Amino acid sequence: MSVRPLALRPATMADLPAVMALEGESFSRGWSASSWGEEIDRHWVVVADGDPLLGVIAMSCLDDVADLLRVMVAPSSRRQGIGRRLVDDGLEWAGSQGAGSVMLEVSAANLGAIRLYEDCGFGPIARRVGYYGPGDDALVYQRRIDRSPGGPGPMSSQPVQTEENL
Repeated sequence: MSVRPLALRPATMADLPAVMALEGESFSRGWSASSWGEEIDRHWVVVADGDPLLGVIAMSCLDDVADLLRVMVAPSSRRQGIGRRLVDDGLEWAGSQGAGSVMLEVSAANLGAIRLYEDCGFGPIARRVGYYGPGDDALVYQRRIDRSPGGPGPMSSQPVQTEENL
């Protein structure tokens, strides 16, 4: 699927109401407005511009590891390449920050997100039993970044481990 042209830009505090609306459409246990405000103020948050907002990605980076904290795409805009574009831009940003890998957590029940992350080169490295509540495990995914010319490279394959084995 080709990725449709998007206007991506850094989020500002003026975007907070639209981000919160998208949060409510995307997650049953969402982040608070104060949490999103801190993300916009302290970390890398980019929005796919539109009316209403089409998507959001939030990432942070510490030393050589970046964390993909949140990806949201408006329900009416899903399966159009917006999530992929946001993740691709996030990987590019992480590489520019010196990250050698990107980590994320995703609900084992969120098959659409899992498919997106795997299509973007992420692979599972751990399972956190009951992380999101009873019966709702988190899968921890990782993607290594090749910072050589040509951009992010593929992640090395690693077996899924349970948190107890880490």
